[in-house]
Amino acid sequence: MTTALVGIVILAATSPMSARADGGRGGAGDSAGKVSGGSGGSGSTGANGGIGAEWQAGADGGGGGGGGAAGGGKGGQPGTREGLPRNPSAGGAGGTAGSSRGANGVSSSDAYTGGGGGGGGAHAADVAAGPLPTRDLWGGRGGNGGDSMGAGGGGGGAGGFGAVVRSTAHVIVGHDYVGGSGGWGGRGDLGGAGGDGGVGLYLEGASNTVMVTRSGTVAGGSGGTGGDAFLWQAGDGGDGGAGIEASHTVITNQGTVLGGDAGYGAKGPRDPGINGIAGAGIAGADLSITNSGKISGGYNVGMTYGTAINFTGGTNTLTLMDGSVINGGVNLATGSLTVTNASGQTLQGGISGSGSLTKNGLGVLTLTGPSSFSGTTIIDEGRLAVDGSLSQSIITVSGGSLSGSGTVGGIAVQSGGMVAPGNSIGTLNVRGNVRFAPGSIYQVEINRSGQSDRIAATGTATLNGGTVHILPDQGRYSLSPYTILTAKQGVTGQFTDTKVEHQFAFLNPVLDYGPDAVTLTLLERKGEPNDNDKGGGLIFNSVAETRNQYRVADAVERLGFGDALFDTVLGTSEEGARQAFNALSGEAHASAATVAYGDAQLVQNAILHRLRQPMGSRPSLAQGSYSAAYAAARTGAGSQAVAVASISDPRRFALWGEGFGSWGRIGSNGNAAGLETATGGFILGAEATIDEAYRIGIAGGFTSTSFDIDGRLSSGTNDSVFGSIYGAAKWDAINVRLGTVLASHDMDVSRTFSFPGFSDQANASSAGSTLTAFGEIGYEFALSGVTVEPFVGASMMRLHTDGFREEGGPAALIGYGRTSELGTTMFGLRAGTRLSDELPFTLRGMAGWRHAFGDVEPAALLAFSGGASAFTVAGIPIDRNALVAEAGLDWQVNEDMTLGVSYSGQIGSRAQEHALKGDFTWRF
Repeated sequence: MTTALVGIVILAATSPMSARADGGRGGAGDSAGKVSGGSGGSGSTGANGGIGAEWQAGADGGGGGGGGAAGGGKGGQPGTREGLPRNPSAGGAGGTAGSSRGANGVSSSDAYTGGGGGGGGAHAADVAAGPLPTRDLWGGRGGNGGDSMGAGGGGGGAGGFGAVVRSTAHVIVGHDYVGGSGGWGGRGDLGGAGGDGGVGLYLEGASNTVMVTRSGTVAGGSGGTGGDAFLWQAGDGGDGGAGIEASHTVITNQGTVLGGDAGYGAKGPRDPGINGIAGAGIAGADLSITNSGKISGGYNVGMTYGTAINFTGGTNTLTLMDGSVINGGVNLATGSLTVTNASGQTLQGGISGSGSLTKNGLGVLTLTGPSSFSGTTIIDEGRLAVDGSLSQSIITVSGGSLSGSGTVGGIAVQSGGMVAPGNSIGTLNVRGNVRFAPGSIYQVEINRSGQSDRIAATGTATLNGGTVHILPDQGRYSLSPYTILTAKQGVTGQFTDTKVEHQFAFLNPVLDYGPDAVTLTLLERKGEPNDNDKGGGLIFNSVAETRNQYRVADAVERLGFGDALFDTVLGTSEEGARQAFNALSGEAHASAATVAYGDAQLVQNAILHRLRQPMGSRPSLAQGSYSAAYAAARTGAGSQAVAVASISDPRRFALWGEGFGSWGRIGSNGNAAGLETATGGFILGAEATIDEAYRIGIAGGFTSTSFDIDGRLSSGTNDSVFGSIYGAAKWDAINVRLGTVLASHDMDVSRTFSFPGFSDQANASSAGSTLTAFGEIGYEFALSGVTVEPFVGASMMRLHTDGFREEGGPAALIGYGRTSELGTTMFGLRAGTRLSDELPFTLRGMAGWRHAFGDVEPAALLAFSGGASAFTVAGIPIDRNALVAEAGLDWQVNEDMTLGVSYSGQIGSRAQEHALKGDFTWRF
């Protein structure tokens, strides 16, 4: 059911159980939920169409009269409620030669008798006030014109309106609301014209409001096709009907409003018919339209949009909100168009009229079509992009900005306004004058190819101040001038040079003024004056924030003009230059030494762990690859204490091995970027014990470490093969352990360069070696069943890296061989205990403090392959102080075999590493 409101017409469904009215267009009765006006009959004498039952479709009307006869029968009309007016459309009068399309079913006449005109389609709803059905409303189709041999064909009847509201009303549209299509013109020696399409919604009241909801659609009917001609001119096509036609009406559209498509003019043997004109989406006078939906003109022949909005007089306003879509032109007449949008809005059709155009809201309004609009255009907020033509309108920019690559009639930029030609780099053409006021902004993009934004005016350019804001496309720049403004009738005044804004770190934009042009030239920015007061050289290092950046900046500056790296950095911003210096530093080669130190430390720890295998009778302090005491279960009852069995073993020889994996991370120190590592490896050894007090052995193995330096887009691997000689001695409670390791490295480093204006890749392989000597002394004693050993240790590593040459482009580096040394000291406490007398498991732990000295911050001596002198960069340093901890469990499988697992870790202020190990020992 529906609710009746005084002065309100509701076209939206209020309930899914609403009554249904069956009846297709012309009374076919095959379309549920729709009311249609009856279609006009074809051109011939006929009777009136029938009237449908309440809210049912009417039957078809009779045709137009025969040639020269009186009008035919009336078109059928839909059934209505009691008391509402009935307005059928009469059939067309008899057509005459050259007959035109019918208007509401009436054909015009000419000099000769011809075919009958088509009957007009009836309106689907025609009310003064009161409710309308809650369903779709379709106007009836116009009847086709009659054919004639030897005379003109009859004109096609016009389509009926979807609905006519004849008094002041508030209309809510929530269904389809469609005008009928025009009938086809009849055939004859002269073709008959096609009928006009019906209007979707027609309002006659003096103060109406219309709301088209998101589910609503209002559409005009299509024009009919003209009739074919046998001898002379073919029939014209009918015009499409408007979607909404009204006056003195406030329209809010959230849905879809469409004009009807134009009818095709027929083709004839001599003169073809003229195509019809597409209907407007909305047409009328004294309208106030707010749109956040879609308004489209109908399609003209050729699939171009007709006028979307056509103001025909009076005072009119058009406001476009977010979500608004306008397809087709806008005829403002003397009305106003205000665009208030927070996002993008495009008008593809042109704007005509002489009213006003105002841009509000933070969004962008883009005009792409040709406009004949000659009124005032004001930009208060947001951006107006003219990519078409607005050549008869002077644009005042009081706020927001004007952009685009089209044509405007003139530009006046006030304080707070901005002009930015193009949508990237482009030229904004002005058929008139340009004026910049104090406080205005002219934003200019320039690129490395010598192109720039430009204003090209046919009149004068008056510069009363303002700021030129340069937006560079960072990269390699020539020092040739850029033309940023031309005025054929002359340039007067200047921009405020001292306020030129830019993002260059090492170039200084300077403006030059000619009689009819303004040019921009980029000059080198010099350093502080030197002894001859002529200024120093460039100052690349003035923007550096780290030691590495400073050294790379000097090296790049020494490359000089013409070098790709120098020229690219020259055109960057301060931040872009720092990004370039970091990318070019090659610090990954220096940080690779930190990785090699870490690998050597893992091997040293594995051998020391083995040397902690006890040669006395207390539980083992070995971590990882150490044997544990083996205790057999003891028979007998009672609670007598069980003595720890001696691990003195006549087996003097042993084979042992350990596999390990570690994961580490070192954070940035503010100079070098942090890195992450992952290491895997193994070690195998053989040894002999002498008099249970001395031990000597050899070992060898392999490690492989991958590392990533995300902050420098660099990565690499370090593969090492090593060999070792080691030994230990025990005098009572004192344990002494010594060893040396020699490792050979193969290092691969890959780097990616990515900074403004430049990208490349480089990679290199190099060799190196590490020699490590280490020792440790501890004092072992028993405390309540736990073996405890305080200890101190020291090591010295010597790392040598060979020279290398990267493969890559101009940013590739040459690396020179270097040798560095790193020492460590460590003290801590170890403890070990058997879990129970019956179980052969030993639990161990250690905590200590490690101090590093010497070359804790590795360095690399590098040079660009293109020339210039060498420079030194530092890699990520090793923490000078770190907490070291270990925990492990050994299982004495039998007298010959021991298995163990362990964890070790170290944590410093910036670095941490965690390792898992598994080991075995076999004695014989």
